[in-house]
Amino acid sequence: MCELEMSDTRERTTPMGVSRPSVFAGIGLLFGLFPLLFSIVYGWGAAKLSWCVSMGQGLPSGVAYFWCFMAWMFSAAYYPYYAFVYLPACPAPVVAAAALAGGRRRR
Repeated sequence: MCELEMSDTRERTTPMGVSRPSVFAGIGLLFGLFPLLFSIVYGWGAAKLSWCVSMGQGLPSGVAYFWCFMAWMFSAAYYPYYAFVYLPACPAPVVAAAALAGGRRRR
């Protein structure tokens, strides 16, 4: 009869008996940590933008903190709202007269 060969399913251990993490665990940690950090920074940017807008309007700090928290929680919706609906009109850029004349002065 033919015996089936069983693979060794024991966990790899160091000489001290402590198990070693695999390379895939490190890669998984890296790719799992990056989206978390990105979402925190992305939300922080929306909260900071909300804080600047609220303080610019003269709202009390309690209300500003509330809107910052809401912007952080719903940052994916806040950025398009700010860009397309709320964005105040940008002033026209100031162009120096020398730049219009090509940088040369007239005599």
